[in-house]
Amino acid sequence: AEFIIRLLGKLKNEMCLLIVTHDPKLAGLADCIYIMEQGRSGGCGSPRELMQFNNLYSRAILKPSFN
Repeated sequence: AEFIIRLLGKLKNEMCLLIVTHDPKLAGLADCIYIMEQGRSGGCGSPRELMQFNNLYSRAILKPSFN
């Protein structure tokens, strides 16, 4: 997974990428995130903007990891 994240980080500077993911770490590489929650729009914005509000993305980032 780390290889894919590094590769996408490099490619995003060279081309437009559309990524559909459940991985908040991968989504955090995006310039803009569109959140889908229970089949509806849950908001959109940059990762920094989304972290300012209670939404699916911010909850996933702040959730303690047990890895």
